[in-house]
Amino acid sequence: PAPAIYQALYQRLIENTFQDEIGDELFPSFLDFLELGHSGGLYAVLEDPASTYWDDRATPDVETRDKVFLASLTEAVELLSSRQGKDVNAWDWRTLHGVPFDHPMGAREPLGWLFRRGPVPFGGSTYTVANAVVSLRTPFATPLGTSFRFLAGLSDADQSRSVVPTGASGHGRHLHAARVE
Repeated sequence: PAPAIYQALYQRLIENTFQDEIGDELFPSFLDFLELGHSGGLYAVLEDPASTYWDDRATPDVETRDKVFLASLTEAVELLSSRQGKDVNAWDWRTLHGVPFDHPMGAREPLGWLFRRGPVPFGGSTYTVANAVVSLRTPFATPLGTSFRFLAGLSDADQSRSVVPTGASGHGRHLHAARVE
């Protein structure tokens, strides 16, 4: 459950810390910027409990870093509970952050059943070797990821491996398609 908790907390912290300063019109662009792997401003203010970013300008109270963290953690737990139930031990980042494989031929019926696959459980994120963007607009969705992976056997080239997630053809019923269990 740790990756799921981290990602939910990160998403809530970003919104609770910056949305009131950036504004509703520009905030989606800020999220797009962060989704591409840019660190943004959270790390710049994280260790500064006196930063004015912690305060929500829309309320008469002055929020502190600790209050924002507690509220964000509470919201993260509520979000995860609504998606995967109340049992924290059952929370699973892989199923929460599944990867859809949408083929243009499956955009309309009747071919959707043949060409659309997933979401397939996936454990990576924006900052891992198993790279795939984690949406901040639609929590946990995977709008973009690496489509070709290659491991080079440096001492023995014959030990090198590569994979294309949907198989060489991209057709789920093809003999050489990647199998999804």
